[in-house]
Amino acid sequence: MNQSECFKEILNLKIDSDDIEFLNLLAEKHIDDLKPVQKKNPDGTLRPIFHHYMDFYLRNASDDYSDHKLFGKIATVVGKSSDYIYRKAHLALVPGSLPYHIDERECALTISFKKFSQPITWVDSDGLWMDEYYYENPVLVNTKIKHGCLNNTEHRIMFQISLEDTFAKVSNLL
Repeated sequence: MNQSECFKEILNLKIDSDDIEFLNLLAEKHIDDLKPVQKKNPDGTLRPIFHHYMDFYLRNASDDYSDHKLFGKIATVVGKSSDYIYRKAHLALVPGSLPYHIDERECALTISFKKFSQPITWVDSDGLWMDEYYYENPVLVNTKIKHGCLNNTEHRIMFQISLEDTFAKVSNLL
């Protein structure tokens, strides 16, 4: 697989100083709201809590942020409504090592709050390295390919939109 099958930088999503200020406000206000992810199995039973990844969906906040222009910008780029983008928007925190895994979601639009010292990496089914990305720009991440960050030692806080369309479909819109 080549780079475009693991991630794609979203260079046409221009993040300005107002967006950065908004993202920093969200992180500051909701850092304590982030909780470890726990999903359900198809039969409805709970899976073990995944402590390596925490999130907080903005739709669950006491404040309504849906009118911020960032949601409209993202909606335009990925061909969705700003309401859809807001419902899928969340803060994510990786507090340490992130084992290789495959997500339930198809792909994620990710905006990091800073550049991290360790990249996200993708591996094939044999655990062999495929690709890596150091967060710099907004990026679309293929979450259906095994990915992680085993050597992470910092708190990685990101703004993410979980998307239901395939990576290939969203990538073609960018």
